[in-house]
Amino acid sequence: MYRFLELHPNARVASLGGIAIATKAPDINLTLQNPSLLSSEMNNQVAYSHLFLFSDIQAGYVAYGKHIDQVGTFSAGIHYISYGNFTRTADNGEKMGTFTAGDYSFNVGYARQLDKNFSVGGQVKFIYSSLEAYTSTGLAVDAGITYHNPERLLTIAATLNNVGTQLTTYTENTKEELPFSANVGISKKLANAPFRFTITGKQ
Repeated sequence: MYRFLELHPNARVASLGGIAIATKAPDINLTLQNPSLLSSEMNNQVAYSHLFLFSDIQAGYVAYGKHIDQVGTFSAGIHYISYGNFTRTADNGEKMGTFTAGDYSFNVGYARQLDKNFSVGGQVKFIYSSLEAYTSTGLAVDAGITYHNPERLLTIAATLNNVGTQLTTYTENTKEELPFSANVGISKKLANAPFRFTITGKQ
């Protein structure tokens, strides 16, 4: 259920295998998977990506970051997927109009730098799903911690994603689980070459 939450937010993350929790860069798209990557460099940063899939299915991510001195960095975003338009028919094949279907996650995140190397962050997601006459809502939380050593060009991160529950179900007495995952990642950039090696484990 709510598998769209596992979709990558932009092309950069997709090129890194779909998970980039240990990539330290001033890119607010990365914070969708690891909120502890939020930093002051993302102050007033806006991101928008939109993906055209097959059969009129489209997905995307919109985000905004705001840094407040002595407080931390905040983010707000919308992660979505639209499954397109469908024709509603009766049992005998008679057409009875059209309907749409889509999933949406409204996110609010926060991160704070603990010291020179460590940062922590969290994100709350309110989820809404509409599939014809069936709707569902959910609530999920992401948490992350990142160690970044700029002198050694080394980043290590761990996250818990989609810890939560379904608030209202599509049908009565049919409660489903969210796509929870626990992730650990490490990335190492070479000092004199434009390469970065990344290893990520997911459960």
